[in-house]
Amino acid sequence: MNVAVALGQLQWREPLWLWLLSAPLLLLLWQRWRRRRGRAYAQPQLLPWVALGDERGRLRRLLSPMTARWLAWSLLVVAAAGPRVALQLPSEALRNGVDVVVLLDVSRSMAAADVAPDRLRRGIIELQQLLPDMKGDRVGVVVFAGRPHLLAPLTFDRAAVLHYLDSLKPGLVPSAGSRLAPALALAQKTLANGRRRARALLLVSDGEWSDAPGARRKRLQQARRLRADGVRLYVLGVGTAGGAGVPDGHGGWLQFQDAPVRSRLHAAALQVLADAGGGRYSPVTVDDSDWQVLYRNGIGRLATHTFSAQEARRIIWRELYPWLLLPGIVLLFLSLYPVGRWRSTGTAAAVALCILLTGTPPNARAADQAGLLRQAYAAYQRHDYGTARAVYERLPGYAGRVGQAASAYRLGRYQEAVRQYSQAVLAAQSDRERAEALFDLGNSQLQRGAFDQAIDAYRDAARYRDPYPAAAHNLQLARFLRKAVQHRQHASVLGRQGGRGADVGVGASSLTLGAKTPPAASRGAQRTVPLDLSTLIARGERRARVMRQDHSTRGTGLGSATPRQLAAARAAMKRLQDDAAPLWRSLFEREEGFAAPVTSPQTIKGVAPW
Repeated sequence: MNVAVALGQLQWREPLWLWLLSAPLLLLLWQRWRRRRGRAYAQPQLLPWVALGDERGRLRRLLSPMTARWLAWSLLVVAAAGPRVALQLPSEALRNGVDVVVLLDVSRSMAAADVAPDRLRRGIIELQQLLPDMKGDRVGVVVFAGRPHLLAPLTFDRAAVLHYLDSLKPGLVPSAGSRLAPALALAQKTLANGRRRARALLLVSDGEWSDAPGARRKRLQQARRLRADGVRLYVLGVGTAGGAGVPDGHGGWLQFQDAPVRSRLHAAALQVLADAGGGRYSPVTVDDSDWQVLYRNGIGRLATHTFSAQEARRIIWRELYPWLLLPGIVLLFLSLYPVGRWRSTGTAAAVALCILLTGTPPNARAADQAGLLRQAYAAYQRHDYGTARAVYERLPGYAGRVGQAASAYRLGRYQEAVRQYSQAVLAAQSDRERAEALFDLGNSQLQRGAFDQAIDAYRDAARYRDPYPAAAHNLQLARFLRKAVQHRQHASVLGRQGGRGADVGVGASSLTLGAKTPPAASRGAQRTVPLDLSTLIARGERRARVMRQDHSTRGTGLGSATPRQLAAARAAMKRLQDDAAPLWRSLFEREEGFAAPVTSPQTIKGVAPW
């Protein structure tokens, strides 16, 4: 486990014990007070002649038995406080989200097209992909060019944030240039009301900022202020090292001092800024590796978790006190019985016994997990699936997820089985385990009526294990059921056939079960169970109907309008200008004090206009 991560997740079982760490200091102060009071029998200038001094060197005084006793006391007190970190959290954990302000560069250089379609639109697309994953997070948006503006305050409404982002264009801010320090200050002010939650700032920019005197120093100072205020700064770089020309908005290229402007990604400046802000930097990528660095391994980990009293009892902890208890007891014995006094075998035996006793808790912890595994499997074998599910939920890793999923499957909780089997696929340590988890995932999807997802799971299982006859058998069954649902939707074919599975094929009316028992059970031969095909087809038909209704709800919303009404509505929509950019531009102009609309961006003295 990473030391920084472990310290960040450290918790205390009995934190009040830590108050005893002050006892040695109080004792030292009391002894000094008594020593000074006892020296009142002589004048200060005569004390060196009548008081005995300590003739030991500084190193020998530092390594004295008293120092060893104080260190042993500290280690034993910390061990009594019970330091620990969570190995596995309950699935019902409540995530305290992060307050994130997106600081988006909308200066003219963000119109460069060295990344498709252009830098600003690419940054917005990346944010559109990230926002659905930011569950529980509050998101706000600040845009900046020559001056910053608050586009959206912190909100849980991600749909509103997406709408605001979609209306942005380069050159929206009336003041040309790109000054970052004022934008960082406005973002810090926006985050000031969320001190009870973790806070982060996500900068999306190309690094083409003002080179005015002192601008770089101000940027770094503001980033350090953010870090001191508990706000981490993460940076997404948009652009390429080769760069591209900057459009002037009139079909040509921006000119500066009689030369065309070519804007480039300043990755080094972005990295330095992220380091100063205590966060991370990543360039934009074609896959999600940029968000893996910035959000999943960065911003997302800032969030804390809370649990109810019942859920807190189900956390699996890694106890750290043995690593403090052992050296504490050894130091205590060494301070009381220095090595030179080890003349009796009893003292040495006592030290050895303490070492052996303090070294057993890690093994005991592993034994506890093995005991839980046996307990859960015994409950599963006697068909007490509720108890088995609850015990397996406390176990980490592949065994716990497969056991919980198998118990949920037996209880008819197929949605939960799908979630746990999906986690088991990720926790699998071999292709065989992954294939078995995918196979059982397909069976769970089949029971839900999700035949397309079942087909995908069976295909994936066959990729990890070839041949896999059981997966091929169930794949044939899933295809038949999907076809039956399609026929019922379009032509009521199965209704005329009376619901019989005449075209299923040999053995397709039965479902082959995998090892529907947890890993502690023996992996026996596959077995088949009869299925009620009409029930499964009805589930699939009901699921298709619900999905079709959802799709129609998300559609035009015109209901049963006639073709003439639809044509009139489309014509009316074409006459409307559904473009929020002019509204934002007008608002930003008023915020910056322009009484009339600005026909071209106003330059700021000493700041390059892009």
